[in-house]
Amino acid sequence: MIRIKDENELLNLLKVISSEAVSVSKRLNESADPTTKEYLKQYERDEDLYGSLSEQEEEDEESAPEEPAEEEPAEEESAEEAEEEEDFVDAGVSFDSITRAINNLRSGKSLKDSGVKKQAADYYDKLSDSERKALFVFLEALSEIISGQIQGKEAQDPSDPPVSINFTSGDVDKEDEAPPEEAQP
Repeated sequence: MIRIKDENELLNLLKVISSEAVSVSKRLNESADPTTKEYLKQYERDEDLYGSLSEQEEEDEESAPEEPAEEEPAEEESAEEAEEEEDFVDAGVSFDSITRAINNLRSGKSLKDSGVKKQAADYYDKLSDSERKALFVFLEALSEIISGQIQGKEAQDPSDPPVSINFTSGDVDKEDEAPPEEAQP
């Protein structure tokens, strides 16, 4: 039997109990969850590909001297990029791939991190106005669904008013891209 004499002893006991419960709970949940196993495997592959993925304090990033990046031959980079692009197109876009992408996004670093924010801004800057609008509509709808604010069937479709964005794939012939007035005799 444990006897508690004052508030501090009670708090210390509760801290010990809660930390033990959390560690046991994590071990139980992580070992049984196949999604966690898949995430950890992907994390290891990403670390092999990109190096350490652990977050750094912003002060550490700013105070650390910038190291020049090792330059690889441009031919190898373009071949790798082309291969990745082919894999992306050939793989198609399944609901599972969207789910994985969302989970990877949610488990990633915060946009409060200046490095991550800059990379996201660089991506945003290279998008056209219609691509930015579509990106916003998709993200807004997904965030409302995930947060439970709306049902999936009620979410804004970018092709519906008021947005009304028409999509074409990147491999459309130049003739197909001409406005309908110019295409007709």
